[in-house]
Amino acid sequence: MKKLYIIIAFFIAYKGYAQNNEDLLDFSLEDLMNIQLSIGSKAVKNPDQTPGAITVISRDQIEQMQARTLRDVLNVVVPGMDVVPTYFAYGNNVNSGIYARGVLSDFNQQILMLFNGQNKFNESTFGSPYPGMLFTLENVERIEVNSSPAPLLGGSALTTINIITREKEMNGTEVYLNSGFNSEDGYQSKRFTVNHAAKLRDWSVGTSLQYYDDLGQAHPDQELFGFGGATNSFRDGVKSSINVLVNVKSPNELIEFGSWYKDVRRDAFFSNLSASGSSDLYEFSSNSFHNYLKVQAHQDIEVSAGVSLFDNSNSVNLDQPIPIGVNQRINVPFQTEISNYNTYLKVDYLKDYNLKGEHTINAGVKIEREGQSDHAIRQLNDINQFVDVTDQQEEEFARELPDDHRTIVSLYAENNWNMLSNLALLAGFRYDYYANFKDTEIAAINPRVAVAYIPNDHIILKAQYSSAVRPPSLYEIEGNNFLPQLYGNENLDFESLDTYEFSVKYRNKGFEVTLNPYVAELDDHIAYELSSIDTTSLVATNSSVFDVLGLEISTRYQWKEGNYFFLNASQQKSENLDNERTDFIPSTYINGGLNLGWEKVNFNVTGSYRGDRELPEDFLEEKADEMFLVNSAITVELAEGIDTYLQVQNLFNERYSIPLSLEGAGVPIRRRTFNLGLNLKF
Repeated sequence: MKKLYIIIAFFIAYKGYAQNNEDLLDFSLEDLMNIQLSIGSKAVKNPDQTPGAITVISRDQIEQMQARTLRDVLNVVVPGMDVVPTYFAYGNNVNSGIYARGVLSDFNQQILMLFNGQNKFNESTFGSPYPGMLFTLENVERIEVNSSPAPLLGGSALTTINIITREKEMNGTEVYLNSGFNSEDGYQSKRFTVNHAAKLRDWSVGTSLQYYDDLGQAHPDQELFGFGGATNSFRDGVKSSINVLVNVKSPNELIEFGSWYKDVRRDAFFSNLSASGSSDLYEFSSNSFHNYLKVQAHQDIEVSAGVSLFDNSNSVNLDQPIPIGVNQRINVPFQTEISNYNTYLKVDYLKDYNLKGEHTINAGVKIEREGQSDHAIRQLNDINQFVDVTDQQEEEFARELPDDHRTIVSLYAENNWNMLSNLALLAGFRYDYYANFKDTEIAAINPRVAVAYIPNDHIILKAQYSSAVRPPSLYEIEGNNFLPQLYGNENLDFESLDTYEFSVKYRNKGFEVTLNPYVAELDDHIAYELSSIDTTSLVATNSSVFDVLGLEISTRYQWKEGNYFFLNASQQKSENLDNERTDFIPSTYINGGLNLGWEKVNFNVTGSYRGDRELPEDFLEEKADEMFLVNSAITVELAEGIDTYLQVQNLFNERYSIPLSLEGAGVPIRRRTFNLGLNLKF
């Protein structure tokens, strides 16, 4: 904590200096209105009136931080967001867990991820196109985060993260080279990225290609299941992987096509709460292919369609024997393969009209089909080859990864009424019908009402009530009886989140501060709980109600271009009806950063603090330690369009571990890492 206080004190002192600086810029309301948001509401054209707690992370911020992962950015810039390299319940390092505003989720995240405002990923199973959050940050133009429920965007839109890619915005060529070193193992990683965009007969064509490889860091101090000690084979690396993105836009942007292919291979590390060494045998690999087509069919009508395919293979060392029958146990390595898909067709209607003020109405319909199309279970034989044992496992031991599909039909409408030039009222709803898994049917209506008042150029007042739902997924309904045994429940209801929030923003001469208190209730939370019949198995249950009372504060001060500091904090009281604090979720979040730019040099430092985490009541330890991590970067312009940089992650080389649902188990945070890079733009 002392380091945190020192950094905050430095920010405050520097603000005092900057207030006397003659280079202060006065950012007008019109300047700030130039950013066009893709989330929040299409019916709202003024971003200051956009409902919800919106955070926009620009390309400049990402470059100044020289951030390595999406996790690095979200953890520092977004108040109350906790992005960790694992799921608490499963310990699965191959996917980052994203937790926002005191809401705990086990396997299925209440986070809606969008790719250029389109192409929702498959949420029917535990599949995600963002393994380890290893998105190509060099190809991100901006990141838009709405921490408030946004029902118009669809199920799971309790928090929405939209990634706008750079190849659709830029013109020219960019080359990024990076090599990483850590303080104990030496050479660690390499990364190569090329972005290119050009005009071909008035069509805009953009591409991005990235290759990356990361040996990871050794974690010999993990003494779990007899694995660890002196060995350096327990690592969290990424094996040769690629990202490929393509964007094509017609003249006048009447047609747009986007495609993203991702092939990633990672050390299994802590998958299924089992420690797996770094080798060719144990790994998590995935292929995801996301495509969308958007057509402006009429002045007021936009038609879009998308197809996503996601395959993953997870090979783990079950060094911890597990029960597979009445009196049988086994400790042979297994491999699971899962194939998911998502398709959709959407029609949007957007129209302006006048009736006692200016109105903008957005209405539409969306039809989706998604599910798990195939699966396989393999077991290692005597010659170190994985052989298919799917039929045997399903017939003899009732182990299965069920294939099933669902259809979703959604109707939505929203009207933004600018009653006065500085007063707007928004009202809308979304209706979702799920022809869900195992022939179950669910329907829900979610409303949203918001008001925005801007009395002058310095003050913005907003209030919102919104509701959003997350329907039960495939495994929550039908089960996933493989590692661990998860039993389904056909009678599950939606998770629903009702949020009431109010925000006040003040800005003047480069200074901006926002206060955002909110109250949220998560009803019918779906969680896997121990079966009353078989205490070794977990059953999907609408377990309880969580109440969250929170306050977010964000401040930013920029005294001239490229010179600013920011500080944001969130205090959350997340409890169930028995006044028990939500496990694993911190109550206190404090993040900050400082950027100083000279003619040829830029210096950036960011820090994130997380308070202690409550642990399950049957743990010996009541709480997990607080965490404070700092990253820094120095960038030097060698010539026009040529930059070099040194970026340091975990500057103070702190040793922290993310707690897991198995007592004593944790996923360690990486130690100090140095990244050297060269950026070329021409």
